[in-house]
Amino acid sequence: MSDITTDLQAQRKEELGRHFQELVSTSDGLHAAMLSDREGVQLTMAQGPDLPQDIIDPTLNATFSSTSGHASKLGIGKNHTITTLYGMYQVIQTASRGDSPGQLVITLIAEASANTGMLIDLAERLAEAIRPFSEALGEVE
Repeated sequence: MSDITTDLQAQRKEELGRHFQELVSTSDGLHAAMLSDREGVQLTMAQGPDLPQDIIDPTLNATFSSTSGHASKLGIGKNHTITTLYGMYQVIQTASRGDSPGQLVITLIAEASANTGMLIDLAERLAEAIRPFSEALGEVE
């Protein structure tokens, strides 16, 4: 990979991180926003100052693929968003491209009392915004 390509990738990742940080700082009740691949490898994360470190478990990013697969076995069909209450927090996870190659997972952690509908809408809009990254990743796999 050339130095120019590496620099462009680093610049895009930094830009994406700034965008996620802006969302966390301007969205009511949102404490963290993360982007990972379907295996749970974290690509970027933004976190507010009020979120305890123990809430961000490294396995959290990897739970979407597993949970989504189990839910589809219940006969309720495929899903692309999962909402979970976790103590005093709610976790919203959304897939960027269903179960296709290049799938990226957006994880939002917010207060339990935050507007869930607003958070799901935000996650879906983020999924659309990162579609070019997801499609590029799918071409590589």
